[in-house]
Amino acid sequence: MNERQAVILTGGASRRMAADKANIEVRGVPMGLRIARELSAADWPVLVLGNQPLEEFPFQADAEQHQGPLAALREFAPEGKIVFVVSCDIPLFRSSVAEALSQSLLEADAAVPVIGGRPQYLCSAYRSTCFEVLRANPGLQRMEEWLGLLKARWIDEARLRELGIDPDWARGANTPEQLRALLEKADATQDLG
Repeated sequence: MNERQAVILTGGASRRMAADKANIEVRGVPMGLRIARELSAADWPVLVLGNQPLEEFPFQADAEQHQGPLAALREFAPEGKIVFVVSCDIPLFRSSVAEALSQSLLEADAAVPVIGGRPQYLCSAYRSTCFEVLRANPGLQRMEEWLGLLKARWIDEARLRELGIDPDWARGANTPEQLRALLEKADATQDLG
């Protein structure tokens, strides 16, 4: 088993965005592909889960489309001891987020950033054993139900900053307005890789 692996989720319905998030271009590169390349360049083996493959990267299609992240993750067989799970809708993502969260696991099963008071389950580090727990509990419907069965370490914004991580690097964009606000903020601070 490898030490680590990254999984990018591309199976969302993107209702609020009104466009396929994985293919929304950020500075000329589809957002999902940008995240995959960022992780791959930092030596994270990348697997794409969902209904949208990303060129250059291995892909595992959802058995049923739009059933949510737990359905895709339940079908996933980890090849790394630590798995970084990330959605395809984080326009300012940096691989340093994956590094910091995986190093923050310590004795926990999962390291989850909390941004704006909301856990970012789909930008978190998990031990491979977490997926055994998920498969053993097929009735789970929501990410927070799964995390309730795990020993989670919650990483607040202050701790992220201490780790050298701008919380916006782990913040998803669910609407065109959220995406625009993140990109405008990045332009103003010249913080878009």
